Amino acid sequence: MPSGHTTQNLKIRGVLNNIFSRHSSFGDRSWAAFMALIMLLYIVMALGLGVILIDSVSTGSLKSTTSRIEAKRARPARTAIHPVGKIMVPQHLPQSYKLHFKIDGEKVALTTTKQFFDNIDVGDKIKVDYKIGILGGVLHQSIRIRPN
Repeated sequence: MPSGHTTQNLKIRGVLNNIFSRHSSFGDRSWAAFMALIMLLYIVMALGLGVILIDSVSTGSLKSTTSRIEAKRARPARTAIHPVGKIMVPQHLPQSYKLHFKIDGEKVALTTTKQFFDNIDVGDKIKVDYKIGILGGVLHQSIRIRPN
């Protein structure tokens, strides 16, 4: 009498032999292969989302450092045109202010307010509070900056 593990293997092999037998139509085999591919994609997506979720809810402690502003860029308000189907749709993009600096050697570009942007110059030092994700790398949504 076969063991439980061997019986399970025989059941799976029997199902696969029925689906992919010489007597199955090409359409049946194609459909089964397509469904297996869809299941594989769902598994990959679930794992990817899990990794992102784990990294974004980092339990890492808040770290502080001093950094130097390497560049600052103000981008004027503008209208971008994006295709939606066959129609081009305008989208208003407001003025933005970005400061570029490094945290632990990693380049960071952070959008800030106009007031903070106007009061800081390239080369100025700032204090930066940030978190490192569980899987490594600076969590950009956890950055807080203030003048030194």
